[in-house]
Amino acid sequence: MYKRGPLFCNYVVEDNEELQKKTVEMIAKDVTAQWLAGDDLKQDQFKFIYNTMRVMYMSALKELLLAEDPKLLEEILPNLVVFRAIKEGTVILQKKKAD
Repeated sequence: MYKRGPLFCNYVVEDNEELQKKTVEMIAKDVTAQWLAGDDLKQDQFKFIYNTMRVMYMSALKELLLAEDPKLLEEILPNLVVFRAIKEGTVILQKKKAD
């Protein structure tokens, strides 16, 4: 293994089909993630949703969120997103008025 020194070592790597499959899956998911988070608008949208989910995660709704409760995902989350969007919109409008 160390015929040419410690920095030049050769390893015998067996065919690992499971590792190959997982690597291909990981690369496919990475390509999808790069496509989804490609431009600034998409990144802002992801940050907005992440911060909304973080609000729920840091509250008493944490257990329901982790359990993927249908009521939480179908009723509470959309209402919270709308509330936060309106709140962000009013902040933007106030900044425009101030300028």
